[in-house]
Amino acid sequence: DGGGGPIRPAVRGHGGDPRRIRRRGRDLPLHGKIKKGGTDMDKQLDTLNTLLVDTFNEILKVEEQSLRAATQSSVTVTEMHTLDAIGTGDPRTVSELATATKVTVSTMTIAINRLASKSLVERVRDASDKRVVRVRLTEKGRNIAAAHQRFHERMVEAVVEHLDEEQLAALTVALEDLRGFFNRESSREAYTQEFEKIPGILRRFLPQGT
Repeated sequence: DGGGGPIRPAVRGHGGDPRRIRRRGRDLPLHGKIKKGGTDMDKQLDTLNTLLVDTFNEILKVEEQSLRAATQSSVTVTEMHTLDAIGTGDPRTVSELATATKVTVSTMTIAINRLASKSLVERVRDASDKRVVRVRLTEKGRNIAAAHQRFHERMVEAVVEHLDEEQLAALTVALEDLRGFFNRESSREAYTQEFEKIPGILRRFLPQGT
């Protein structure tokens, strides 16, 4: 449509609205308020909450175990995500990596130092400007990144194995909404942290977030 927004898969059978999903014979808005009352829907929401929490915890634990088994190296999930951000393309600066992973430059510098001590990354001078230092993966780092990619491929295959096209589309919409929630929470927390650094006399002139 030329709007430039994110592409959402169509969810068939819901009145043409991908923001609604059919449950128990009625349409439910994805962003409607949840009313407690011991109903079947409440039980489903409680079950969903348990599944989400357990899944997040298991992903972190199993992902790290998979990394250790595949690489015989003590790489944490956080370090692995930094390796993913560096990637196998052109070397990137610490500032670029910090922006991509939504952390401070100082935090990213510490992470890069730790990865360099494990021989997973190396610093190189920019070919066109020797003042600029960039970071790239070593051969060992690329091997670990490849092992991590295979883990994610197996995880996605396990998720979609028994889903038809419509179920996959609905799942994609739900996960996009969940990612949006995390992004909003992250932005709100970052705003609060920066707001607290501002002298009290100036805070009255600034919006205090939503």
